[in-house]
Amino acid sequence: MDVDEGSKDLPPSWTAELPVGRVRNHTGFLRMLRSPDEDLVRRETNEWWPGYDKKGNNPSDPKIEVKFVRNESWCGGWFSHWTFDVGGSDEEVLASFERFVRRMEDLNRHEGHFEPHKDGSGSSYWVDRYCLMGAEDRRRWRSYPNGKNILGFDLHNSPGPAPCRCDGCKKNGIITIDH
Repeated sequence: MDVDEGSKDLPPSWTAELPVGRVRNHTGFLRMLRSPDEDLVRRETNEWWPGYDKKGNNPSDPKIEVKFVRNESWCGGWFSHWTFDVGGSDEEVLASFERFVRRMEDLNRHEGHFEPHKDGSGSSYWVDRYCLMGAEDRRRWRSYPNGKNILGFDLHNSPGPAPCRCDGCKKNGIITIDH
């Protein structure tokens, strides 16, 4: 990502070993595969990346780093999660998601950390290791049949009960829970 000359007060980790005027933006995307295949992730990302930013703000020469995080049964999106549809009932899917949420809460308790405020006030704030985006609140679990979820469907229907098994989810072999 390009920066202007006035951005000299950035942390060294953002600019180290990069050409002058460039910073690491640390854009991250979660992907979940049926079986681990780092080469597949690299190929898909290289195909997907050029169309990601329609305004042309992304660099034309991104360095894409693929990193295995952990084996997991759910993958996060923007205020939603999804999993592969393996034939479980709605009750089984909801129980699986509940277990996932509790695992991530436990992960956050053990791997979260306090981050000092940048204003030098000496105060700090807690940073979770994994952002659940409200999934901790079971009352927020919804479905948007053929609505806008991790796959980018347009929201035009009112929410229904979770999990979502709409035509778009079925076509992609997944189940989603929005929250």
